[in-house]
Amino acid sequence: MSYSLNEVEALTKKATRSVGHPWGIAEESAKSVRWLCENGIDGCAVLTTYLKEVKTNPADEQSFESSDIVFHSPSITGNTWAAPNGRLCPLLSGTAVSDRAHVFTGTCVTLRRVIAPYLLLYFCTLLARQHCSSNHPMHIVTVQWQGFQYTTDGIIMSTAGTLDNYADEVCIKPGVIKAGGIIQTPQAQYDRATPTTYDWKTLNTFASRTYAPATEESRLNGAGAGLSDND
Repeated sequence: MSYSLNEVEALTKKATRSVGHPWGIAEESAKSVRWLCENGIDGCAVLTTYLKEVKTNPADEQSFESSDIVFHSPSITGNTWAAPNGRLCPLLSGTAVSDRAHVFTGTCVTLRRVIAPYLLLYFCTLLARQHCSSNHPMHIVTVQWQGFQYTTDGIIMSTAGTLDNYADEVCIKPGVIKAGGIIQTPQAQYDRATPTTYDWKTLNTFASRTYAPATEESRLNGAGAGLSDND
């Protein structure tokens, strides 16, 4: 089946929240997944991989409030970002990338041991938009890891390589477009997403953990069928 990008964004926001992220990060995650789907990348599969990595069996817990997940934010040393103990969260790392655009000055910033690195690309696009200001209209951002490269000026983009669930090193580097440009084959744009049945069901399973359990009071106030049986 196919789903609208609005449906994808709404579901993935709840699914991300379900593993313990605050709503602000969940919103950024949903924007990232929507952006991936819009650009022909299966963002639902990427997020499913990420969520399963941080919480292997969401059905075991009824409430996300009891989550014991540790999300690894980057510890920054020079041009290297890494998690002292564990693998980097692409959502926390991505927000750090877009919030710290001033540290990307033409040299490669390396992020080490990143899970679901495709989730970084949306934030790197935001980085490119900041660099492609009126003062730097010819700037682009290149993102590379083994077997993959992404290039964008903040508006159009191109990719080469295959989908990876993990990257040992991700290099993010702003640069200047050469004469004639370097984005020769822009990525096609899509207005609907076509996740697999498995991924869509898994995301719904995660999202369901954010729903408040039904109570007799809520049913009397109009949730569900109340005390009547209208089957």
